[in-house]
Amino acid sequence: MGHSFGGLLAEMIAGQGLSAATVAVAPTPSCGVLPLPISALRSSKSVLANPRNRHRAVPLTFDQFRFAFANAVSEDEANELFETFAVPAPGAPIFQAAAATRL
Repeated sequence: MGHSFGGLLAEMIAGQGLSAATVAVAPTPSCGVLPLPISALRSSKSVLANPRNRHRAVPLTFDQFRFAFANAVSEDEANELFETFAVPAPGAPIFQAAAATRL
C-alpha cells in the first residue's frame, strides 16, 4: 500500500509480480504520463525551484506541508501532524519523478 510516491513504488512492485495485492492511493505518475498535474508541481516546487536540492534533504514549511499532505484536516490537526511527522526529505526522488514524465 502506498500514497503519492509510495503509491508509485507499490505499482512498480506489483508490476514485477512481487505482491499479492496492491493499493496505490493517488500515486505519482510513472514515466510517460502527461500532463503532470499542477498540484504535483505546486507541492514539490520548494524542492524543484533550486537545482542544488537534488543532492540535499529539503524541509517543507507548514504551508507547503498543509497543501501537500494535510489539506483535508483542521489547521490544529495539520499543525500537530506537521510537528509530529514533517522531516526533511531527499530531493533526488522528486527530481527523478519530475524528469520521468517527459516522453
